[in-house]
Amino acid sequence: MSWLALVGCQSGPDFNGEVEKVVLLSSPAPIDVDGRPGADGFLVKIYAFSRGVARPVSIQHGSVEFQLYSRGKDRKKDDDPLKIWSFEAGDLAPYRTESMVGMGYSLILRWGDAAPSGAVEIVARLKRENGELVYSRPVSLALSLPQN
Repeated sequence: MSWLALVGCQSGPDFNGEVEKVVLLSSPAPIDVDGRPGADGFLVKIYAFSRGVARPVSIQHGSVEFQLYSRGKDRKKDDDPLKIWSFEAGDLAPYRTESMVGMGYSLILRWGDAAPSGAVEIVARLKRENGELVYSRPVSLALSLPQN
């Protein structure tokens, strides 16, 4: 992952430009959030990038959606997501983190009572204030072990 080695100017929490790209990372497997038996969510990290800024930038405007899709050969591009988690830019501040990569956001997404099964994909979608959409590449997750 070449973007891990980016160096350069700092974007800081006051960055006010346009986000051009979002990168989504996820835990490799679902996690147990509530301490009761069984997984009930997963950890995601999102990084936003802007042209001319070497390190990730803060998301100051618009909104971010995390969309969960069933993954399979029958999935169509216009299928409805299984679940959507939505956050306004102003609501992301408590999830802001710093790492070697730079500023990003770490969130635990819980699916509640409607636990998905099998293979799924997670996509982050940033909606700019002008309505333009910026999508991450999908991240695949296997939520259950194959049956023998």
